Amino acid sequence: MLKRKSNEPAWVIGVDGGGTKTEAVLARARADDEPTGGQDDTQPEIVATSVTGPSNLQRLPMQSSLDAVAAACEGLLEQVPEARDRVQASCLAMAGSGNPLLKAAFERWVEQQPWSGTAHVTHDARAVIAAGNQSDAGIALIAGTGSFAFALDRQGRSAQCGGWGGLLGDEGSAHWIALEGFRRSLRSLDGRGEQTCLVEDLTRWCTDIGPPRWPHHLSLLQPKQIAAAAPVVTRAAQHGDAVASRIVQAAADELATLVVTLARQLFAGESFELACAGGPLCNVPVLGERLLERLADDGFDRVQLQCVKHPAHGAARMAADHDLTFRGSEG
Repeated sequence: MLKRKSNEPAWVIGVDGGGTKTEAVLARARADDEPTGGQDDTQPEIVATSVTGPSNLQRLPMQSSLDAVAAACEGLLEQVPEARDRVQASCLAMAGSGNPLLKAAFERWVEQQPWSGTAHVTHDARAVIAAGNQSDAGIALIAGTGSFAFALDRQGRSAQCGGWGGLLGDEGSAHWIALEGFRRSLRSLDGRGEQTCLVEDLTRWCTDIGPPRWPHHLSLLQPKQIAAAAPVVTRAAQHGDAVASRIVQAAADELATLVVTLARQLFAGESFELACAGGPLCNVPVLGERLLERLADDGFDRVQLQCVKHPAHGAARMAADHDLTFRGSEG
């Protein structure tokens, strides 16, 4: 663990780079005898936060990702000028870093940045566990623009599931929920499915672009932009629309499958902490409730669920604690 001297802060940077946004935090490692004010003493003190556009290494041109990360980190140092050139360590938890070539290229760039200090690059789910689980073990479930699950046990063994992108996977994600809403609406229109308010609601979301023009309109949008329609579907479900409700239930079932697959590998017969990140999981109570029901049906009824709204805090924790940095963070 990095520990500051009484008169010299130990600055660290944590970055969460995803398909929707990039969040960076500047943090100060705590002294051994420093009072925490009732806060979790496993987490460093967050001093500044900066948010920029998406930086998923797999889905975006590399330069776009680099620009988003650079802008986020520079934003931190503009807020706290005394930390400039004094950052000791950084951890960048990046969606898409499972691709070895992209990760290597990104790491080379990070090492050249004046704000990086001793830098470590890992995938975005690793930081979710560090942020959400005090024990730094359990399962991270991400359902933002994409979906992905990662498990880490107390012995440092890890496994992952999903994360195959919007074309071949990402079931249960905001992108998937939105597309299912459009698909079910079109089925309703041509008589293959029951009536749903989603036809009108999604037309309104498309700024009055009607269903006949949806295929062309959606083909022009990025996954992040399509994912922004997911709240239309989840709101309709909360208001009792049967079609939307089935979409949300199906999303929960898909996400539960990711978790159960990993739990059977690493936590068979054990309780575990489940840290969740992403708009649908953190903002739609019925989705989390259905997820826990499915886990219980599969024999995992002692799951503790924690919503992580700022995975970058977990990245900062990893930057501040060398022992955590290399636990289960390959890929």
